[in-house]
Amino acid sequence: MLALGTYPDVPLERARARHEFARDLLAHGIDPSALKRTLGKYAFVAAMRDWEVSQALESNNLDAHRARDRHEQRNLSTEQDGSDAHS
Repeated sequence: MLALGTYPDVPLERARARHEFARDLLAHGIDPSALKRTLGKYAFVAAMRDWEVSQALESNNLDAHRARDRHEQRNLSTEQDGSDAHS
């Protein structure tokens, strides 16, 4: 069993992120409990935080790409609508 922290010291959002981190490790064949024992508590928590930051950055980059794509799609639609009006 892997402890994710105690409420209210660890908010639900952070516990969920830690759970996702542990599931990601398991998906890659790594036992999170064994890793925690090997690294020690503080190094393991630091690894979790780094992972949380990388996930947030990936999410923000994905959101930025989606926003850019929507913007480009709107521009294309506007240009096509404008050219059809002149035909």
